[in-house]
Order: sequence, then C-alpha cells, then structure tokens
Amino acid sequence: MVVGKYDYSDRLYYWLYRVKHQDKILVGNDGKNLISYTNVHDLVDLIVHSIDHPMKSKVFNVCSFDASIRDFIEITGNMLNCKPELVSADSNFLEENEIQQWTSLPLWLDGDYHRNDNSRAKAEFNYQFSDINQTAKQLVDFYENDQKWRIPETRPEPISFDKEKELITKIEASKNRGAV
Repeated sequence: MVVGKYDYSDRLYYWLYRVKHQDKILVGNDGKNLISYTNVHDLVDLIVHSIDHPMKSKVFNVCSFDASIRDFIEITGNMLNCKPELVSADSNFLEENEIQQWTSLPLWLDGDYHRNDNSRAKAEFNYQFSDINQTAKQLVDFYENDQKWRIPETRPEPISFDKEKELITKIEASKNRGAV
C-alpha cells in the first residue's frame, strides 16, 4: 500500500479525515489488523538507487513499515490534538450489516494478510525506510496545508457518515443492554 501526497485513492486519507472531523470512528476488529505501507518517497528513492546498483534479476519488497489503522488514528490524533473514540465492530457484525472489507471500511481486512518483508531491500541497499511517525507527519502537513482537509473521494465509495453513525449507535445500544 503506497501512501503519500497526491494519493488519488484516499483510502488512508479516509481515516485521517475522520480523525480530524469526528468524535467517534467505526473500526473493524478494534482497528488492530496490520498492513504493510510504503512511503512513496522510499519507493522513489529505491527505484533511483536500483538503476545504478549492480544486481542480477532480484525482486524486492519495498515496504516502509507495518501498521494498523489504530496506529495511524492514534499518531495523527496526537499530531492534530484530536482524540476520537474508536468504536470496534467484529467482522460478523460488519458482515451482517453489509460492510465489506477493504471497500466499505478502506484498508480494513479481517486479518493480517497484506504484509511484506523488506529485509532483502534493507540489506541490499543499506536503506533506512521511513517509519509511521515520519509518514504520518508528511501526510498531516500535506492535508493541513495543501489540501485544507477536503472531503475524501475514496473509490469505491465507503460507508456514509450517516451509516457509520447508525452502526455506532447500534453497537453502543448493544453494549448498554449487556450484549457483547
């Protein structure tokens, strides 16, 4: 998952926008499922380095770090001084309510399936990848200064704000009745 300025998919921005603008955010499985992210600057740097690098038909995973949606929400929330409450829904609840993995809740998969190992690229190029904090800072600065927190245009279209509020209300009502 390549992330950085001008990411037309808005899949990660979907979450950052919610951090900035909502008191409560619906997340799948407590927001803890991991994905490998690639900072676009790391990708470009390694492509440039590989042009003159003596190697024979090697394949590299260019992934900067593994992180969860929860990680991004917490880090960017601290940067923005926003502390939205995360309302967790398990995969059964989401499926029963026709919320699809990856599309209805961008970047959410029911498990840690979308991960890669970058150790070969680190060793071959002696490269220090960006971490989540650097990447989050770049993104927050971009959306704060250049994009002015425009409404995300995630495609395919995720759940609406109204549907998200409806599901959060349903989860909270269930907890208040003692159901888990």
